[in-house]
Amino acid sequence: MLVEQDILISHTEVVWKYLDYGGETYKAYGLTGVFTYPAFRGQGFGKQIVERCTAYIDARDADIGIFHCTPNLKEFYAACGWIPMEKAVTLIGSRNSPQVSNELMMMRFLSEKGKIGRPSFEGNPFYFGEETW
Repeated sequence: MLVEQDILISHTEVVWKYLDYGGETYKAYGLTGVFTYPAFRGQGFGKQIVERCTAYIDARDADIGIFHCTPNLKEFYAACGWIPMEKAVTLIGSRNSPQVSNELMMMRFLSEKGKIGRPSFEGNPFYFGEETW
């Protein structure tokens, strides 16, 4: 959180879970709830908090960093070190009858296992769970 004089300016949450994909289990961290109050937008607060949380994720034991966003935020997150996975297909909902998400997958490949698995994430459908973070 970024707070000044008891006023919340911007916040995000870092979450994690294990994801099974391509015969591997990845420890995945991601961002969720990224928000800057309208009166404070355009002043760099959102970028500041995303960069801090990205550094926090990088310092953990994650194999990958992953989250989803609307496509119009691609450049914002890319400027904070996240890789837009343009060709990735994310499946959400029931495992028996998943639907394709209309959100863009953003990733970071952190461990050796994560780096080796990158090509698979770029080209094959990926079941994330009931919903994205």
